[in-house]
Amino acid sequence: MSVVTVTMWQPIASAWNRLSSSRGLAQMSSARGSEARIRSASTMMGTGSRPVSAIRPANTDTFDGAPPRSASTERSTCSSVITAVTFTLTPLPTCVLKLSSAGPIQAELQRLLPDSGLMLEIASGTGEHAAHFSAGLPGWQWQPSDFEAAALPSIAAWFAGLDRVRAPLQLDVMSASWPGVPPQVDAIFCANMIHIAPWACCAALMRGAARQLAPQGVLITYGPYLEDEVQTSPGNAAFDADLRARHRDWGLRRREDVEGQAALCGLVLRERVLMPANNLLLVWGRSKAA
Repeated sequence: MSVVTVTMWQPIASAWNRLSSSRGLAQMSSARGSEARIRSASTMMGTGSRPVSAIRPANTDTFDGAPPRSASTERSTCSSVITAVTFTLTPLPTCVLKLSSAGPIQAELQRLLPDSGLMLEIASGTGEHAAHFSAGLPGWQWQPSDFEAAALPSIAAWFAGLDRVRAPLQLDVMSASWPGVPPQVDAIFCANMIHIAPWACCAALMRGAARQLAPQGVLITYGPYLEDEVQTSPGNAAFDADLRARHRDWGLRRREDVEGQAALCGLVLRERVLMPANNLLLVWGRSKAA
């Protein structure tokens, strides 16, 4: 872990743009010692999805841009403000959902989903990407969730003032039941979780989806996969090797293995969508037999 402090003559809003696109945990303070900026720092800390199980590290799903509307960041146009930005960089496996990827994901959600419904998101992290996606699905109620209780305030901040977004739930996919989740949901969205979690979490996700989805509901997973008939890109191969070096239970999953686990739960792969940066968006639904 390394700590870097940079002092810049710039508006606070500009400091946010640097902060929101950085890996790891970031904390901002000002030479002024402003309490407002300290409150802003607490809002900005925590830049990724929290573990869905106790041994999965954080993803870093960040977007460049403004902080959540509820943040108390002071916007200044005076270039004489001295801002000290301290970055604590934590070398964790990272799956970054930048706006270049978020746009295509949102477009696919709009194409795949009906005009209205209830979406359960697994491993919401900070809530940033869910806030972006839900904005493009105005007819949908959104139920964010995360394993880590410490992530819930950040999720709530990103969704502050949106009546169609429910209070975030602390949710462990490994649980035999998912307390707080409605008996039926119309869709489940899970991004960048399966490969940075034990295989048992993938199996639990499929069991939970089969249990909670409405008859015509879909599970949508997003991230990198290995495929038997598709050559693995150098970037995905390196990422897979890095994950496996960090922990024996991590690594990119064979899409075919995930299909097999889904089949055990009565789910089938309905659609495979190639996404930017060698990621896949996979759409799962109930088999006709189920």
